Amino acid sequence: MRREGSFQSRNTPYSEELRVDYSVGDKCAEKSPLDLRLTERYALFQDSGSTLHSYAIHHAEWPIFRVKIDNLRLDYSRFNPLLSGSPDKVQYSPGVSVLAW
Repeated sequence: MRREGSFQSRNTPYSEELRVDYSVGDKCAEKSPLDLRLTERYALFQDSGSTLHSYAIHHAEWPIFRVKIDNLRLDYSRFNPLLSGSPDKVQYSPGVSVLAW
């Protein structure tokens, strides 16, 4: 379930849950090398049974905004060794249009 300032996801078969309340802040004026690595991807991969297809994509640069987390509940027991502590990086983007071929 998503609404402004809140997102919730529940995996009922595994009793796992993600719930976050947040506020979106200012646009990031400069992007770090990590920001660019995470957002400026120009390939799309699609799994079609036993075949993996790769497509070239083109898009405008992703706008990135700062985010303040007000409340975070992360309960994914299968992944606890990977998901301990607070997130190292939290940002938001409304997305961009993508052309794939």
